[in-house]
Formats: sequence, C-alpha cells, structure tokens
Amino acid sequence: MPFKDENVKRQRQKQLKTVERAQTKELLHALDMLVPFRERNDRALNGVLKSKRSNLHLLEDLREALKSAQESTRGVRAFRIPAGLLREGMLSSRSERLVVVEMPGWRVVDVSCKMQADFDSGLMFGQVRGQCLLHFIDERDRHKLHELSRHANGRRRSKKAVEMGVKMRFFSPNSIVHRACTLKMWQDGRDGKMVVWVEGSSAVIEAEDWHSRDLTSLRGVLHFDSELSRSTPWHIDRAMRFLVKSHTGLLTRLVPVLESSDSSSSVLEKMAKYTGSTLDNLTSALGRMVMLHAEVHLTIELDHHTHLPVAHVHARIRLPHVRTRELSCPIPLDEPSVLQVLGAFRTPWKKLLRASTQDDFGPSLCDASQIVRFIPSVDEETNEFCFLAYFIRREDMVCFHSRKLQFNDKRMEQSGQVFADAWEAPYSFSYTMSRTGEEADRVLLAQLAEESGDHTDWM
Repeated sequence: MPFKDENVKRQRQKQLKTVERAQTKELLHALDMLVPFRERNDRALNGVLKSKRSNLHLLEDLREALKSAQESTRGVRAFRIPAGLLREGMLSSRSERLVVVEMPGWRVVDVSCKMQADFDSGLMFGQVRGQCLLHFIDERDRHKLHELSRHANGRRRSKKAVEMGVKMRFFSPNSIVHRACTLKMWQDGRDGKMVVWVEGSSAVIEAEDWHSRDLTSLRGVLHFDSELSRSTPWHIDRAMRFLVKSHTGLLTRLVPVLESSDSSSSVLEKMAKYTGSTLDNLTSALGRMVMLHAEVHLTIELDHHTHLPVAHVHARIRLPHVRTRELSCPIPLDEPSVLQVLGAFRTPWKKLLRASTQDDFGPSLCDASQIVRFIPSVDEETNEFCFLAYFIRREDMVCFHSRKLQFNDKRMEQSGQVFADAWEAPYSFSYTMSRTGEEADRVLLAQLAEESGDHTDWM
C-alpha cells in the first residue's frame, strides 16, 4: 500500500529531524561554555544561549578564537631555540645521564653534570672527555655501536633518532657496576656529533661490599687450557702491538720473569731451540709451548689500605711425566736431552703480576707508554668475581683497550676486543686458565702475608 508507506517514511524523517535538532542544541550549548566571549557594541545580545549570544554570535566568536590560536601557533614555530643553547641546557642536568660523542669514533666530547658526578665519585681514570664510549659498554653489546660507526663512517648518517638496549659500565667508589640501559641517540647538528641519552640508569650507583665476598675460594694453581681457549696470549699480544708498539702483554712479561731463574732459563732455551725461535723474538710456536708448560699461582685478597681486591700472580714452569705426543710440541724422541725435558720438574715460583687499581705498584703490565688498571667488578649474570682491565696511554690518560677477567673455583676466563677505530671489525679473543687441582702454595701464602703485614686472612 503506497499511501501507508509514505506515512511511515514521513514519520521516520520527522523523528530523525527531532533527534538532529536536539543534538545540535546540545552541541551549541557545549560550545557556548567553551568559546571565549567577544564584546559587541553594534547589536544587543538577546540570544537563546546561556551567554545571551545567538547561534550566529557563537559561530563568529568561534571563528575569531580559532584564528587567534592559529596565529599564536605560528609565533611559537617562528621562535626557535639555538641548538647550542638547548644542548647546554640538557648537559646541565643533575638528574639525567647524557653524553655528547664525536662520530664515527664514539669519542666523548661532553657529558651532563649527572654523568660527570658518576665518574668523579668512582674509580674512573683521568678525564671522561676524550675517552671512547665503547670501553664503557659491555663487550657483548659493542657490536651494535660498531655497526653504527660503520654507517657514520660511510656518511650514511640519519636524522632519525636511534635507540638500542645495552649493558653499560658505571664506576662506583670501589667497583664497576653493569646496568641495563637504553641508549637514545640523535645527530647534533652537522659537525658529526651525536647526543646520547642514557635512559634507565637513574638509580644510585652503590659501592660493593667486598668484605662479605669469599675470595679465598679463588686461590690455587692454574694452567693454560688450549681446549677451552679460542686465542693464545701470543696472538693477543701481537694484536695489541698494532695499538701500542711497546705494549707489555702476558707473554712479554712472562718470559723475562721465568728467565730470572737459572732452572727456568735452561728450559726456555731448550724450548726456543726445538721451535727454531729465540727468546728475544717470540714466535707463535714458542709462545704456545711456553703457555702449555707454564703454571700460575693465583691469590686474590683485599688490600688493607684501599680495601679493594688485589690479585697476586706468580709463575713457574712445570714439566710432568707425559708422552711426547701429549706435549703438542716438536720434541724428537731421539734427542738425548728428551728425558731431562720430560722429567718431573718444577721451577721456583716467580712474581709475575700484582693486579690492582694502583699504578706501578709492584710487578705489573705498566711500562713507559701504558698504564694498566684492574678494577674489580661482579658479573651480573653469574655473580662471579671479575677484574675489568683498562689499558691507558700515559701521554693523555685515554683508554685504548679494555678486557674482562672472570674467576670461579674452576677457571679464569679472559676476554676482550682489540680495535684501533670503532668502525673497524674488532679482533675478539678469549682464553681460559683452568685449575690444576693443586691447592694454593702455603709457603707462598706465608710470604705474601709477611709482605702485607697481615697474618690472619691468608692461611
């Protein structure tokens, strides 16, 4: 029935218009409360709205309000804070950790007040400015920064902010603490600098309670474990000489120390002869043979002046009763001296190293061109004791290499990276010294106790 359908349609349209008028009225009343009132002199206000404005007056006032807001926004955009002033303001922060680095080498050129306070109160060496930021990042996360350096060195710089998660090293008054952080980085102008905001590290860097940690369990005799090692000290020392030609490494320190004993010197000369080397010019074969037959005596204790962990390392040569093939060295069986070489033989212990935070105190890896500091730490994953060794140029106190030494009751693992420039692929190394099962030498412990003037914590 067409007539009935038309009535239904008209009734529905009427209902829709009623709803629409109600919604419009509600919207106008809401706008009347929000839109600023503008004075008028040309006409009387007798509108139906609460403000006595008519709908037309309300729309006029809304137009003027939007126009004013738009002009205000343009004014804000036109006023720009100079980048240098903004950076200085950020660096004055005493609550946030920010670093400005020069790319692609990650060289620190400035830090915020908060970051500077961290370094000033900790075991930091020299000034933080001029250091390479990579040496304050856990080596397991450095590949992320190396990759960014390669992009920066290739001039593929992005204006977009870069964000990455890393574990960063912070200096406490008596240790190095690792914290999981987010580095938020953006380019600072066109001069190759980058601002790094270290987020998630606002907690106070607290000192470690070394007196509550049992360091005596780490004492004992260790030997180079070729099966668990990816590198040898000879290859590491060789790589380090590309950074510092006069570098003093483990082998360059070990051989002269062993030579100071007549019995050790005789064995070393035989090793040099069998490998076709000389002691003045260590080859890879001789270096490997020395490490396979060297043992180190490790003692870690708290220094009674600094109250910081110190490692005393002694070295000797040990030649056990083994078959020649187990030596992994080219000693012919028909040599008359073979029985002397293969006999049970131990040379006296000789002082090799005193690893501590102090410079040139006792036997060390320090020389005319480098300072080496061993800063105590705790591995955040295993809770094992560590030393983080920092190799520093004497001339400017800038760190050029760092490595990690991690200890437990079974072994000592040493790992690190050698690189001259941050954008180069680093030489990554690791080697292991495993416990022989022999307990710490009580005579040697007594000598160390006598030297330190303490007789309670050693025996």
